[in-house]
Amino acid sequence: MTAAALGLALGTDYFMKDLWARRTTETAGVISANVPSHGVALYRLSPDANPTAAPPNATIALTGPSNMTPGQPVTATETFADNGDLAALRVNLGLRAPSGWSVTPTSPTSPTSFAAVETGQTVRATFEVLAPAGRRDVHGLAHNGLARGGDLRRLQRPVSSARQDRW
Repeated sequence: MTAAALGLALGTDYFMKDLWARRTTETAGVISANVPSHGVALYRLSPDANPTAAPPNATIALTGPSNMTPGQPVTATETFADNGDLAALRVNLGLRAPSGWSVTPTSPTSPTSFAAVETGQTVRATFEVLAPAGRRDVHGLAHNGLARGGDLRRLQRPVSSARQDRW
């Protein structure tokens, strides 16, 4: 969704205040949130005359199979998008998995760390995920059992910008 789709002025940056997490980010017009499955988010938008006053709004997504066969590798992809007016700095993508599982980055041309993700830019990292052989409870765990290493809902400081570092 965009600010324009809500009838807000084009070419204006906005503060996005998460009313439940009490966190504010800035956006260049894209309105997007990290919301868990069956979750809800509530934001207050207000014009932003100084985009350095808040970190850039960013979204992160994890895609992959919902079911796995123990001992058979699958591919999971983590995607990070910078919706703010400023670059997101020091972005690290990664996955956490249950004990005994293995997670390995799969493409040397697709790094998992990015010095900066520019405004409107999306970056991806792919991983091979392997549940140990003999495990019976992997149905549903393939997606739910993996946690995004850069999960914005869990990190105190998810991204930073070149011009702002206090939050």
